[in-house]
Amino acid sequence: MVSRALVGLCLLVAVPHAAALAVARAQAAGAKDLAALPLDAGRRALKEGKREEAVQHLTAALAFAPDRAEVLQLLLEAAAGDADAKSLWAHAWARAVVPVNGALQPLVTADAKLKALLPADDARPVALASLRAAAVEELVKLARDRARESSQRPDQAVVARWLQRLALDLARESPQLLQGYGYDLSPRWKVPDGLVTKVVKALEQFGSNELGSTRTDHALRAGRILQGLAQELSWTKDLQGPKPAGLGDLGKSAAALLGAAQTIEMHHDRLAKWYGSDPFATRPGLCRIVPEASGLESEGAPFWWAGGFQGGDTTTVRFSVGSIEGLGHLLTHELTHRFDGALFPGIPAWLAEGKAVWTGNAYANCEDDAFDERWASIGTIEAAFIKGYGDLGKLTKLITGTLDDYRDNYVAGFALYVYLHTRKPQGTATVFADRLVKFQKEARGKKGKEHFEACFCDGKEGRPEKLEGFVKNWATWLAGSY
Repeated sequence: MVSRALVGLCLLVAVPHAAALAVARAQAAGAKDLAALPLDAGRRALKEGKREEAVQHLTAALAFAPDRAEVLQLLLEAAAGDADAKSLWAHAWARAVVPVNGALQPLVTADAKLKALLPADDARPVALASLRAAAVEELVKLARDRARESSQRPDQAVVARWLQRLALDLARESPQLLQGYGYDLSPRWKVPDGLVTKVVKALEQFGSNELGSTRTDHALRAGRILQGLAQELSWTKDLQGPKPAGLGDLGKSAAALLGAAQTIEMHHDRLAKWYGSDPFATRPGLCRIVPEASGLESEGAPFWWAGGFQGGDTTTVRFSVGSIEGLGHLLTHELTHRFDGALFPGIPAWLAEGKAVWTGNAYANCEDDAFDERWASIGTIEAAFIKGYGDLGKLTKLITGTLDDYRDNYVAGFALYVYLHTRKPQGTATVFADRLVKFQKEARGKKGKEHFEACFCDGKEGRPEKLEGFVKNWATWLAGSY
């Protein structure tokens, strides 16, 4: 037979059908106390000796009043004869009613009926609830001490917040504890005025001291943190709250502490073969792999949502929980930008990102020495269609670089790159592939729309004469992925 304790646990997260209907009726009638109806039903079921039914109604009431002592005491009564269920509800009751001073045992002693309901051979529910109250009190006191110290030691503000959060988690199911400590257990935390500036100055001093003591690994860590903060400060529109003052030279001080990383060759070699030349044969690149987004910021990531980026000869990517294959695809994407920067400087964003999305996925294994020219992501092309890039206006925004969201270059740019790279009407040769090479070579100094039309809308070899004609065929192809 299934224990009523197990039934109770299940019902805590799944209101029974009949009780749910009763609650729905109460809501429709405008009842303010949604627990009242199932609570009354639970009382009646208990009086009639229908314990299982009573548990269903009472757990439904508990869903709306999780700390109501009356409901929990009735559940204790319904658990008579089932030791597991009685233990479950005894702990729940003790957590819900424990006072700030933790003196729960006097309440039990003074109420003979309640004392009879609690497990006679198990004092742990009352003892644990009392210890919970003592732990919350100690954590709050320690948090207050650390908060006072934070005026001189900024790191103590973080310790104080951690202590407050732990106390909040412990007191979450104990209303009197939550009410008793009030502001100390607020889930929101306002960063004290001037704290960011103090932290930055302390990091700068630490980094300089470590560099002077030849502990360069510590200095590099401090420098990367500072560089990340400097990068975050550049995202003005994404900052929450006022921008900290006095940090104008943060980027310079961070740069003085930074170093380089190791090179990655396998994906570089595949790209060199595909491009037909290696412009970096005598100029090795650097690849920095970081485990957290903060590491990207430390290297100067241009966008907060980026998974990696290419800066000069340094490729930086984020790799935490994943596979080596997945890391390789990300590296290939970013290294493509490096090759384009050397061989085709000035290409527009849609082509840079669209091509990189393609190269980053157009191979199966790290050991593959060539891309599969047949590969395309139908889902990504479909996404470009859904976003409306079959429309002349939207496509014009893409090719002129006036998009509302830069991230559309990845989706729509990929679709357009695949179209230009592979478009081959039945019985003909590729229509745009050779012109795409010309477009890339001549990209520097050329205007977006005019250059696009000159290369792909010249009326020759099956190509349209105007951009409108290009859009007509492009939109049909794009819609085919839907």
